[in-house]
Amino acid sequence: MRGLKGELPPLVNLDVAHDYVYVEDVIEAYLLSATQPNQKLGAVYNVVYNVGTGVQTSLRQAVNIARRVMNIKVEAVGETMSNRKWDTNVWVADNRKIRAELGWQPRHTFEQGFRLMVNWFHANPSMRNFYQLHRQVPA
Repeated sequence: MRGLKGELPPLVNLDVAHDYVYVEDVIEAYLLSATQPNQKLGAVYNVVYNVGTGVQTSLRQAVNIARRVMNIKVEAVGETMSNRKWDTNVWVADNRKIRAELGWQPRHTFEQGFRLMVNWFHANPSMRNFYQLHRQVPA
């Protein structure tokens, strides 16, 4: 929500990385896995898939994209909040199994998904208040 105001939130170390997946891609993967029988097991249960893009994005890269997409002028300052215990500099999904067995692959890059999310917030201003009231990060 801060980005819509031209601000950045508190940030952990900017080298922390994740494999960000656009929500529509995740939903598609879930639907495929729930409706396609596993050829080896003959059933849709007991199968685990890593749903990810296979592309690691650092917080620095994510913030740079957010600054560009949302026209945020302030510079990113890392470590204005403590890293969480799960934060790491290497985090990328191995999605070979879901690609091979279900033919799933992400359709959106991080930037494409981020732009779609920002556009959704612009198209649904009433939802800004909802997320503002229910945010997890303190102001």
